[in-house]
Amino acid sequence: MEEKYTDHSFIIRPYSKAELAGMYIPGCTRKVALRKFNHWLRFDPTLWKKLQEAELNVKTRDYNYVQVGIIVNHLGNP
Repeated sequence: MEEKYTDHSFIIRPYSKAELAGMYIPGCTRKVALRKFNHWLRFDPTLWKKLQEAELNVKTRDYNYVQVGIIVNHLGNP
């Protein structure tokens, strides 16, 4: 699959939840970053609805291209 660039520093590609959370919330432990990141996703109704439409659920451990794109479009680049 082809990787898509949003700018020179971030590539839209599949990421694990922990990897993406660590990019958005650096300087925290993995557990804290995941908890905060999950909170951001679930408690933003617009973002959560879009992610659910892209087949994301609370047990998802890896994000696909579409899901990463939705997150980055909503939150900005990490």
